[in-house]
Amino acid sequence: MSLGSPRSSLKLLLTVVTAALLWVAAAIPAAALTVTFVRHGESEGNASGRIDTSVPGPAITASGLAQSQAVAAALANNGTAYDAIYTSNMLRTSQTAQPFAALTGLTPIALPGFREINAGIFEGSSENSGLGRLGYGLTPALWMLGARSVPMLGGGNGNAFDARVDGALKVIEDSGAQNPVVFSHGATIMFWTMMNVDNPDLGLLLRHRLDNTDVVVIEGSSEEGWTLKSWAGVDVGPATLPTKLFVNVRDLVVAPQTAVYNVAQAFRTGDIAKIATAIRNGVSTLVQAPIKFTGAVIRDVVDALRPQRSPAAPQRAAEPDPTTTAAALTAPQRAEPEASDSEQDAAPVPKLRTSRTAKKPSRVSAITEIAGGSNEDELTEDATVTRLDVKRAGRPGVAVAGGGKATETSDAGVDDTTTTTGSDDRAAGDGSADDADSAGSEKDAA
Repeated sequence: MSLGSPRSSLKLLLTVVTAALLWVAAAIPAAALTVTFVRHGESEGNASGRIDTSVPGPAITASGLAQSQAVAAALANNGTAYDAIYTSNMLRTSQTAQPFAALTGLTPIALPGFREINAGIFEGSSENSGLGRLGYGLTPALWMLGARSVPMLGGGNGNAFDARVDGALKVIEDSGAQNPVVFSHGATIMFWTMMNVDNPDLGLLLRHRLDNTDVVVIEGSSEEGWTLKSWAGVDVGPATLPTKLFVNVRDLVVAPQTAVYNVAQAFRTGDIAKIATAIRNGVSTLVQAPIKFTGAVIRDVVDALRPQRSPAAPQRAAEPDPTTTAAALTAPQRAEPEASDSEQDAAPVPKLRTSRTAKKPSRVSAITEIAGGSNEDELTEDATVTRLDVKRAGRPGVAVAGGGKATETSDAGVDDTTTTTGSDDRAAGDGSADDADSAGSEKDAA
């Protein structure tokens, strides 16, 4: 074996392990970011009412500085641990970020990708009325609906705008920041957000246009997509089915436009490798777009039609009838004698129906009167009074207990006798004795 074999094996092993780690890292989705966009404070251009998208552009006014200080205090005290500050390469955003940087000790980083949308031929027009406002707002609105190839007259198109903002956000992702604050511009924040989040509420552009230092919060990543969380203090919920279907259609329309834009950008570089990569990626995008669209539509429709299962309500015990409860509470309760351990463990003895109880119901009535009972049904096997007890009931010094048992009150002690098998034997063995006893019982009762 040569001396270099172990080294070759080790190099091969390291190569395999490195490739495996890179593959695993590529398969893991990027960590979600929470990006807080803040529009700059009032600028001199805002105060004049004129559209100014030049770089570096005008500074903020005294009112804009006060707005910057107010939003800095609000952000610093809302309980979120912000870990980075980014601005555009325009003066008004860097000035707006200074109060917040002073409170947090973070250093602002300028990224040109967050600059304002180039107004083109509408530069210098009124931002509040007229052709300038209509033209400057109409083209980004078309981008938002999916027509990204439409150019701003004298400026760039929606593909270029989206690519530069995406590039700036990718820089933030690569930095490892999780809660960055990005000081940017009104049109950039509004239209990029509505072009990219999966729950766009287009009505917010009409109901809540962003004023100076308004805040928009999104969550997600460039790989997994973005979700709008709040807009100028208004919480935004998940997308409804119509919104999901709109996003699906828009993504289908945008896919070929993006592929063509990327190929054109690659040709501008003159790099053959970049051109080949762009073409390959573009073809893959065109093939996958309708497949993704079909799957997304089916999934969203099925999810919307699937009944939402509510948690099962806990079963409630049947409520007692008030009248029955009241009767049970007011009825006199008959005290039961405490049973011994042997009686509790023994199985219940079925009630025996004898010839005595069947033939002479009147005797039961007499016995019940002597025993102090009021209802024939209250007599049980344990409380059946024997003929001997009846005879004793008429003698002095003998009392019948409330439970139906005859109790000796003399000094001799307690004589407790119950009707058991012996009583039935006497009844079966001597019919004449039974008649004699009946006569004696009637005499005693009289």
